Amino acid sequence: MTERTEWLKARQTGIGGSDVAAILGLSKWKTPLDVYNAKIEETPSEESNSSIEWGRRLEPVIRQKYSDVTGLSVKCPEETFRHPKHEFMIANVDGICSDGRILEIKTARTGADWGEEGTDEIPDYYLTQVQHYMTVLGAQCCDVAVLIGASDFRIYHVKSDPELEAMLIDEERAFWKRVEERDPPEPRTYAEAATLFRVSTAQRIDASEEVAQAAEELARIKLEADALKKREDEAKAKITTYMKDADTLMLGTTILATWKTSKPAARFDSASFKAKHPDLYQEFLKTGEPSRRFLLKYKLES
Repeated sequence: MTERTEWLKARQTGIGGSDVAAILGLSKWKTPLDVYNAKIEETPSEESNSSIEWGRRLEPVIRQKYSDVTGLSVKCPEETFRHPKHEFMIANVDGICSDGRILEIKTARTGADWGEEGTDEIPDYYLTQVQHYMTVLGAQCCDVAVLIGASDFRIYHVKSDPELEAMLIDEERAFWKRVEERDPPEPRTYAEAATLFRVSTAQRIDASEEVAQAAEELARIKLEADALKKREDEAKAKITTYMKDADTLMLGTTILATWKTSKPAARFDSASFKAKHPDLYQEFLKTGEPSRRFLLKYKLES
């Protein structure tokens, strides 16, 4: 087992700071069910994208810049901290300063959701993260050093909030109980529901009042979407009819639209191949996961 794999396995033994916003429904990137699945999966996986990669590459640079600006020395602990009482709360922090405060390092593309430098006005999904860290380590302050747009360096100061920390403990305890009892949180999206409940059975169930209202709302949304689609098609037809053979529509020096000929698509004729080579077709046929198709039968009365 590699060192990184061991670290990922250790993250499955509790709730980390980056999990908190998702558990509370504040994350832009993950849902409570995402966190739950990550905690129970047999082989832990690690999310990776360009933002995460460059965040890691820039972390030592931002840490040094913070130290240069504040005059504080910063230790980069490799250990995973665990709350002395609430063992389901763990933390991997970016730095611990010489005066005892925690350092959290971030990169951001824009300054949206970030307030004035020197305040505690950071995005909510990071605020819950650093409050979690202060709870686990018993710290009274956490500095957040962020590099925005690759050139705007800022430092924010967040103090411990006992009321918020108490709420986090309660919410995380309830979530960890779900993990221990293998009781997944409710899906937040249709895609999550389709993944969680892959196979249907021949049975009928009565809708609750809440679910019946959701079905009515969905029917109304579909009507509105159909009306918008019709308007979209009409507007597109008017524009393309005006363009005729031209591939670009201009308004002065501004390009309003393009309508260019694309290369013909080359598609594999699986039906013909199956008819001519049935054995080969079966040999290379791959069966996927079962899926379900959702159809709304409810119609709004006109």
